[in-house]
Amino acid sequence: MASAARAAASAAEASGNTMPALTHPTDKLSRGGLRSMRHEMAAKHPIEAMQEAWHTQKWGNELHHAERVFGPGTAMRMRMDRAILSQFQRAPGLASDFVGLDTILGRDITVGFEDILDVPETRTDTPVETVHDALDRKLGIP
Repeated sequence: MASAARAAASAAEASGNTMPALTHPTDKLSRGGLRSMRHEMAAKHPIEAMQEAWHTQKWGNELHHAERVFGPGTAMRMRMDRAILSQFQRAPGLASDFVGLDTILGRDITVGFEDILDVPETRTDTPVETVHDALDRKLGIP
């Protein structure tokens, strides 16, 4: 009986459908209410995975093309620009828009679903963290 339960648990782990474990208690009232594990466990749709892979492939193709046409220095500069612009952030707890990164990746010329309807400040299913809480967490203050 116990071996069957272990086999089922290992099969669930292998498929990626395991429930995330909480490592510490959370203050549910100050973190935006009760959490729903159902949304955290949901597997991505195959089309969503393909779209995410497409952005990575597009960047790799642009680097390869720039290296073949303009030389390795251009590709190195493109990588450096991306690394610098992806590190630029605002203070903890404040949303960083990464406008420079969006510009060099070409994401500034399209308007998508996430630009209008998926703004994190207006979502009700994610807890809102205040600047004070974010700084406390970053500095390790309980």
